[in-house]
Amino acid sequence: MIATRRESIIPEMPPPPRWLASDRSNPLPAAAQSPPAVSEKPDWRLTCLDGIDRFPHPIFQVNMLDVIEKLIALQERDQKIHQTKTELDSVEPQRAAMRAKMSKCETILDNAKTQSNQVESERKDLENQVGSKNDQIAKYSQQQLETKKNEEYKALGNQIIACKDAIRELEDKQLELMEKAEEVAVIVENAKKEAAEIKSDIDAQIGKMDAREKELSAEYETLKGGRSELAEAVESRTLRLYERLLKVKLDPVVSINAENMCGGCHMQAPVQTTVSCRQDQELVTCPNCGRILFYSDETDFAESA
Repeated sequence: MIATRRESIIPEMPPPPRWLASDRSNPLPAAAQSPPAVSEKPDWRLTCLDGIDRFPHPIFQVNMLDVIEKLIALQERDQKIHQTKTELDSVEPQRAAMRAKMSKCETILDNAKTQSNQVESERKDLENQVGSKNDQIAKYSQQQLETKKNEEYKALGNQIIACKDAIRELEDKQLELMEKAEEVAVIVENAKKEAAEIKSDIDAQIGKMDAREKELSAEYETLKGGRSELAEAVESRTLRLYERLLKVKLDPVVSINAENMCGGCHMQAPVQTTVSCRQDQELVTCPNCGRILFYSDETDFAESA
């Protein structure tokens, strides 16, 4: 009974493979007698979950240093693209500011000219008033010669005196306007000189901006055109992670030093994170900021932070 029970719990062994068979009466071909070649298989310990399939897929172990180098090359290109695009976008606001400055100078000059024209108009109006008063004096003088009454003569004389007093007041105002006209003329002349100098300077600066804008546009298109080649060199899932980080961070790939400090957020990471980076067997991200990490013992982030 015990022997039967033991036999029931011992699993039945599978038959030996054909290449181990000892039957010499029916020998196998030489190819069958040798053990089968072991094919190279992926390391099933390195798996990832695909975005569509829900089953783990093997990833062949690759040199992570090569992956990091490709990511850094792509990151440098993206940073140059961002820098060039930022400078390119700043050209038009600077050009608009220059034109606004020129417009302000022209407005000052126009105001000075308007003031000069107003003074000249007032001066001519006073001249007309003086001429009108002189005409009245001549008229009253003629009436004095024609009248035969003393009362009318005296009344006309008083009118003549009043006109002469008015003429003196108008002439005083003319003198004031002449002085004001001289002051305004100086203002107009200075405004013309300043506007001419500023216009010449602004025209030169705008010309340089236009030339720089063309250079930046050509450089931007060249940088964008070469980016696709760098991006294609990166594995697709790694590239998707990088581009997700690039939307919120200009430096998605940074180093971590021996003190376990991330070069992006400058925060302490677990020791295992640094160990994984040094092993160069998998892509490691910072648990604090999410940046892709690579190990470097040449940077002291504590002093640079």
